[in-house]
Amino acid sequence: MIEYSESRKSLFKGLRFSQVCVLIELLQESELSFLDHLNRRFRDKATNFRETIGFLSAIGALRIKESQVWTDLPFPLLSTGEAVAPRREIAKLLIPILIQHKNEYREEMFEYLCRFDVINGRAVHRTSEKERSSESALRNFLIEIGIILYDEMNDCYVISSEHCGLYAMAKLGSGSIYPSVIKKQQCEREVLGLNAERAAVKYERRRVGTRLTHLVHHIAERNARAGYDIESVTETADGELVPRYIEVKAVPQNTFCFYWTANERKVAKVFGAWYFLYLIPVGKNGRIDIESLCTICDPCTIIGGTTGEWIIEDDVVRCCRRNDTTITSDHNRK
Repeated sequence: MIEYSESRKSLFKGLRFSQVCVLIELLQESELSFLDHLNRRFRDKATNFRETIGFLSAIGALRIKESQVWTDLPFPLLSTGEAVAPRREIAKLLIPILIQHKNEYREEMFEYLCRFDVINGRAVHRTSEKERSSESALRNFLIEIGIILYDEMNDCYVISSEHCGLYAMAKLGSGSIYPSVIKKQQCEREVLGLNAERAAVKYERRRVGTRLTHLVHHIAERNARAGYDIESVTETADGELVPRYIEVKAVPQNTFCFYWTANERKVAKVFGAWYFLYLIPVGKNGRIDIESLCTICDPCTIIGGTTGEWIIEDDVVRCCRRNDTTITSDHNRK
């Protein structure tokens, strides 16, 4: 990840999402445009053509060859003066493109998002006046496309709940390892663990309900190094959706012993109260007992705390429940 300093000019300086929409609108009016002609038409409606076309070209949203410019992406149609809905759709299309491949814009955005910390269930960033000024170009662009929100009451910036996954990508920065890359490891994966994950996915979809079931994803099937198995949400009392990152462990019914990898602990520490362990008891016959599921919110605090409820072997972080204690579940959280 690139280093950031106040002396380095932000790539987002002079870039506005409204200007991006103007350029996309002009490209929609013709299947193919020449740079000079496009520049002249752009200047009638907006400024900073070089910054705008440079951004779209760098992230792969348009192509330039021999002074000809075009895009193959299915951007929603825009017309001059047309407001919010189509531009929101453009933002939804641009964000995955921005993060899909490594580029300097993505690296600068990720470096900025790493400055946020999870506090009381939100990814928050508070700045000094000096920092606020140096971050303004990038921050304002992220506000325009809906990734960042300003919390006026608490005078801080917050990553919108819809885009908390970007925070995970920025903070962990390890990239994805897909099944094709780790075929051997997948072949060796215990059937019991996979069955436990699938049972947890079904449980989670029931828990969130039909309205939110589309937000439950079995991450372990496509990213073996995420540090969690399932991505879901927690709905707060006031209706806000907070991320829930779930690591599933199939555990013996009598001991609740499990192994917790260094990567999983790292992710748990980063996400704090967003991170859950789902401990699913398994009987001697291999039966998954999802009804006896035990959920632990913020396990780094609970398991690594001073309550003495867990025995931890530091070299492998093998965790066992004491026979004389009772674990309370998190079923009260919705």
